[in-house]
Amino acid sequence: MHTKKIKVTPPALFNNANTYLQFISKLLKDKNIAVDLIQSIPLLVKNNTPAEVLGEGISYPQSFIHEKMIAVHEENIMKVLDYLALQGISTGYSINVHEDPNRIHSGKQDLNDALLWTVEVSSNYNLWNEIFGTVETELAKDIDIPCLCIPSDYIYKKPETLLIFCQNYNSIVDHIPITILNEFNIKPILICEDQQISDHSIKASLNLLPLHNRADFIRFSDFDDEVAIKSMIDKINPTWIAYKNFDKGLFDRPFTFNTNQCILESDRPILIL
Repeated sequence: MHTKKIKVTPPALFNNANTYLQFISKLLKDKNIAVDLIQSIPLLVKNNTPAEVLGEGISYPQSFIHEKMIAVHEENIMKVLDYLALQGISTGYSINVHEDPNRIHSGKQDLNDALLWTVEVSSNYNLWNEIFGTVETELAKDIDIPCLCIPSDYIYKKPETLLIFCQNYNSIVDHIPITILNEFNIKPILICEDQQISDHSIKASLNLLPLHNRADFIRFSDFDDEVAIKSMIDKINPTWIAYKNFDKGLFDRPFTFNTNQCILESDRPILIL
């Protein structure tokens, strides 16, 4: 049987990642899904050959630092690999090096067999992080497959419902991660923008999808109202929440609900589609 994968950004520190790694191991328990750990680090020096200064006595230290950085990340990754192996989960890993230290990239990964990407959200929610983003928010918005953003202190709960915010009815199919829903037996609850479309048309579209669990839908007209959104979430109390990336510009983020805020502020896993 073909083994599916999830891409996982390793925790920054193994000793502080108990809940994150437990979440992954419990989510994948008894499933034919492997973990592929992807670590991205900044490029410190383009030329790996040390350049000599002061004659032949001293070399620039960038290459040495770069090698030490890779070694430190590999040591942390090995601890994660050992932990997951004890849970019976097949694992692999790679370390990507990028020139831009302010961003984390998915790199040239083979995403064809990947269900999703997971990242631990350990940055605090504050106005600075909302405006300028964090490594977690940038990764979630940058990759080409759904990214599950898991709060670092979130205690695993079996996913039963996924609340999906869908503002554009015409792209309703793109908002429903069918493979993820079916793999983990999650019931989708779709929140649709209140357009001039009949309930019958919406139900007909949903019934055409090969879902294991029937999708419910709710009409909603306050997608720009942060208070109304949070009230709806509290009322439904879903296990996970899904949004299409609705990133706003740098100067709009302090005043409007945006992707950075929903990731950093959430008390439950957020799936960025």
